[in-house]
Amino acid sequence: APSRVAGAPACSEQVARDAALSWPLSSVAQMQRRRYLMVHTALELLDDDGDSILLNFRTKRSRTQVRSWIKRKCSLTYRDRDRSARTAFGKMLSELQEAWQRRELSNFD
Repeated sequence: APSRVAGAPACSEQVARDAALSWPLSSVAQMQRRRYLMVHTALELLDDDGDSILLNFRTKRSRTQVRSWIKRKCSLTYRDRDRSARTAFGKMLSELQEAWQRRELSNFD
């Protein structure tokens, strides 16, 4: 029978049977820095199918090291805030933020 955590959906039999999950690095499409228990120590990986996994590290430094290693090994479609070239969307977003700061826009426009 699948494992069950109170309030959580039932796990598949494969997940319940295996102690570890593995993903090929080639399937990792996106990587996002996240907070876990309000501390910036987590990393979320998303694969091509839209599945995700949240990894929590003991320190922010550990997360940064793993994140750097993954960035060297994978070709990601989006590397959270590491955008060196300003895209058209980025430029538009920046202009909108500046207009909002000047109170030319509100949150309800």
